[in-house]
Amino acid sequence: MNSVFSRMSLLWKILLSTSVALTTLFAVTLAIVQRHVVRTTYRTLQEEVNRSFQVYDSLWKAQAEKLAAIGLVLSRMSDVRSAFTLRRRAKAIISWEDAGGQFAIPPANCGLPSPIRRRCFWSVILRAT
Repeated sequence: MNSVFSRMSLLWKILLSTSVALTTLFAVTLAIVQRHVVRTTYRTLQEEVNRSFQVYDSLWKAQAEKLAAIGLVLSRMSDVRSAFTLRRRAKAIISWEDAGGQFAIPPANCGLPSPIRRRCFWSVILRAT
């Protein structure tokens, strides 16, 4: 190789060494720019993801607060309270069982209005058969 380089004219030697130097300079510059672009892109993307998580977190907190307020309003309504109380009483009546695993007949006065009491009574009887 040394003989090939020594046989070249001075113009070609200058051209070749300049080309190698410029190519090396471009490669180093490209590596530096690429590293900077990757770092900047990563940082920007991470900031954007963190902002998105903060937005979703605040959205979930707002939804939770809204549901808590709605639940508070509903729990204070007398109609809703009486419906849940009625449902609890009906479940208590239907789920009464005697020692043999059969449904027991509820007491005549199970704390419910008369039409509902009859319905509960027949529901218990039908389930027992």
